[in-house]
Amino acid sequence: MKKIILIVTVMAVFSSCKKEEIIEQGQQQQPPEQPKVTTEIKSIKHGTSFAMCVGYCNKESTYTVDKVVYQVSGKKRKPRTYNETLTADEWKLFRTQVNVETFFKLPKVTGCPDCNDGGAEWVEIETTAGQKHKVTFDFRKEPESLKDLVSSLRQFEWELEIKRKDFK
Repeated sequence: MKKIILIVTVMAVFSSCKKEEIIEQGQQQQPPEQPKVTTEIKSIKHGTSFAMCVGYCNKESTYTVDKVVYQVSGKKRKPRTYNETLTADEWKLFRTQVNVETFFKLPKVTGCPDCNDGGAEWVEIETTAGQKHKVTFDFRKEPESLKDLVSSLRQFEWELEIKRKDFK
């Protein structure tokens, strides 16, 4: 019985010390502040992938201030890379269709990308300060805050594929 009283007393002393430390240090209990996101965009990447596919199963586009690099690859297919000029108006459109601060708060994965061979799609933004964030989601089921941007990127890539007849 004396052992139990001793254990309870020791536990009470340690837990009360811990509590006092928390109160005294106050700010240590607050979550650390996240670094401020630089809102100027250096690059936007967009891609799709399908695990069970024939043909070009993986596509990735990297958009920067004056160009887009479009890459396609697949099983038993020769990877291809295309460089296209991006106009100032196109770059401005893409940049203004996404709120960078909101984008960086999105979860890294939404849904179940490529489950049951439904395909995966993703967007990655890099700021001029080198901050990167990638959001992956079910193919054609982008988060609401990315609908305009993803729609424009898809349209641009579709037009590029039509222009380049060797994608098939």
